[in-house]
Amino acid sequence: MKQAAARLVALFVLLCACPGMGRGEPQNELYTRRFAFIVGANRGGAGRVTLNYAVEDARSIKNVLEDMGGVMAGDTRFLPEPDRETFFREIAALNGDIERSRSTFRRVEVIFYYSGHSDEENILLGGERISYGEFKDAVMALKADVRIAILDSCASGAMTLPKGVIRKSPFLLDTAYDMKGYAFMTSSSASEAAQESSRLKRSFFTHNLISGMRGAADMNQDGRITLNEAYQFAFDGTLTQTEKTLAGPQHPSYHIQMSGTGDVVITEIWKSSAVLVFGKEIAGKIYIHNRDNVLLVELKKTGGREISVGLEAGSYRIMNIDDADVWECRVVLESERSLVVERNRFVKVDRVPTRSRGDMGPPQPPPARPDLRWRIEIFSGVMDLNPEDLNLRAGFDRLYDTFYDDDQFNYQVRQHLIQSYTTTNAGGQARLLKHAVPLGIRFRYDVNPWLGVSFAL
Repeated sequence: MKQAAARLVALFVLLCACPGMGRGEPQNELYTRRFAFIVGANRGGAGRVTLNYAVEDARSIKNVLEDMGGVMAGDTRFLPEPDRETFFREIAALNGDIERSRSTFRRVEVIFYYSGHSDEENILLGGERISYGEFKDAVMALKADVRIAILDSCASGAMTLPKGVIRKSPFLLDTAYDMKGYAFMTSSSASEAAQESSRLKRSFFTHNLISGMRGAADMNQDGRITLNEAYQFAFDGTLTQTEKTLAGPQHPSYHIQMSGTGDVVITEIWKSSAVLVFGKEIAGKIYIHNRDNVLLVELKKTGGREISVGLEAGSYRIMNIDDADVWECRVVLESERSLVVERNRFVKVDRVPTRSRGDMGPPQPPPARPDLRWRIEIFSGVMDLNPEDLNLRAGFDRLYDTFYDDDQFNYQVRQHLIQSYTTTNAGGQARLLKHAVPLGIRFRYDVNPWLGVSFAL
């Protein structure tokens, strides 16, 4: 009786998870069950700055996986700010769920995501540490067919080194791929810092990863985002956005060990709560903000093809920047509906005038100096003179007028050569100079840049 009741309960769960079962579809299409283990930790312990967006990054990944990543809400374990004991206790509980699922589903997959602090050897949860070796052993011990671990933290690239929906998810029923194994994706190399942005209100890596998972990474436009597509989009976007930061370029890393055919599908655009489709005429950079003005998706679109983005139902503000203009529109997405946005829905807006801080452009070379060696200079100034040193001739002239001329005139009177004379001569009495204003012309010849010869008049 117990076994029969259990089978009835399992059948009811399967019918809820896949309505097609009740319409005569083959039961063997019930193929995959996917679990998510999501951890966000802003605190890294004493001596480490508290992050602003690690927990929100983890929550955003949770929302994407549950909306369009094939993960049922009850199959997600979301751990904000856990300690070491909670982490390993939930890992063990997850492994139990996986083992129980294997009796019903042909494939079981696990996506692990961590956003927070780490160093070259450990994940840091508050003041506690989990070594990469312990973490990798825990992931590898899970009895799942596919194990994907994504780490958005500093120096997480050491993990990748060889030593070391919608409510339903039809793509998980697809038997076109039978990949088995594991993949480790990290936001930085083994020696780099993972950086977060106040503008994005996320880390650079998670922002680009989510943009890719929601549709920006769909290069072949099949509506499905594979693991390789998501990684490549996150790598390109993260590197581009961090090339000019103070911490320097950030290079996500990827280590995969898979066998089988096909590729692991991470999300399916058309199974999200709502779908936003950009028409062929739209080109350039596209920025999608939610009602709280948080940037959710950032992508670059070429003209001539449509691109679809999976989003949750709600209102959004969209900015489109092409080579010449800035365009804006607002849309409201309804659940279970798609909305096509064409160019005529956008309104052209003026660019906001700004002044760059500290950006003075490339240094300008100094003006060329004419190759002239001869120059004419006019000089002037003010002098304060010492009469005793510089006016000796004036003093002599005054004494000569006073004594010599008087004696000479007296002699001529006695000789009756003249009858009278005056004591003031025609030139007037000489005065001593105390100040002078020199003025002159100088001819200068430059022998070389540091030596010149001049002649003054």
